[in-house]
Amino acid sequence: MMDILIDGSERLLKLQAETVSSALSGSFGRVDAPTSAGAALSTLWQLPALYGALFEEMADNARRSFHIVSDMQNELVDLACASLAHSAPAVAEAMSTGNALFADRRHRSVVINFPERRHLRAWRVS
Repeated sequence: MMDILIDGSERLLKLQAETVSSALSGSFGRVDAPTSAGAALSTLWQLPALYGALFEEMADNARRSFHIVSDMQNELVDLACASLAHSAPAVAEAMSTGNALFADRRHRSVVINFPERRHLRAWRVS
């Protein structure tokens, strides 16, 4: 189980690292570096042209991360079902043994004799 979680976490971290690297080198690398105050303000006008590509990349990375998490969940479910199927004979045997012991106890009922304690008084702290 830990191998599944570790592998999935590594794949998610790799995707996050690729996303950050792509964002730093790709979209924002195409924005002209401002050389004056006027150019700095005009840089803001360049950003909306990059939003479309940025949102497409974000949607693709979100889809990829959801697939990674879904794959992890599927692997964990497969592991749990295989474990349950593997342990079913042992559980069935334990239950049948327990039922037999319970049935045997019911047939051998024994009265337990406790001494009479009604005449004893509760010990008081004074």
